[in-house]
Amino acid sequence: MITTAFFLALGSNLQPQANVPRMLDSLLAISPVVDISPILITPLVGIPNSRNDFLNLVVRIQISQTAQELKAYLVSEEIRLGRDRSDPSSKIKDRVADMDILFAMERGLLDAPYHLLPEECYVRPQLLSLLTYLSLNCPDSGDPDMDCGILPCTTLTYHDYTIGYDPATLYQDPNNGRVLYVDRGWQMAGISPAEHLAG
Repeated sequence: MITTAFFLALGSNLQPQANVPRMLDSLLAISPVVDISPILITPLVGIPNSRNDFLNLVVRIQISQTAQELKAYLVSEEIRLGRDRSDPSSKIKDRVADMDILFAMERGLLDAPYHLLPEECYVRPQLLSLLTYLSLNCPDSGDPDMDCGILPCTTLTYHDYTIGYDPATLYQDPNNGRVLYVDRGWQMAGISPAEHLAG
């Protein structure tokens, strides 16, 4: 079975502290390992009559489905979480859940496709942070002409863990559904997620 790594952008500005975890649950349902970037608070742009800032993050999932199958799943999950995609003006309205495919990488590749990296400041910094965390290369990613400034990170609670300030990895035990959060400190200490899931 061929497994492909997909990088996705997630965002919500309607009850994001609740809806970002719901999106992560949706992804863990199809990928037992989900790598996550820091979570940024992004000022609202392009949505009139709203004062709700977005929470944005980038994730990597690894699945055997095609890009078309994944897209269909993401759309169905957005709708399940409450997004009205039948509304032609939905792109300029507050969003319960927004899940977009950024790009895919075949298993074993170590160089991220620089030309596919998005330019938006609410995506690119987290993506580069996640690539570094995953020890993936991104040639020519210095972005000398890009000035995103410093967007604040935030945290939220996910399965009794505090996530958001640093890249991390979420694991789900297929036998009991238990979720384990592993950050860089655990990885450097050589702690095995399997051991903790079994504990």
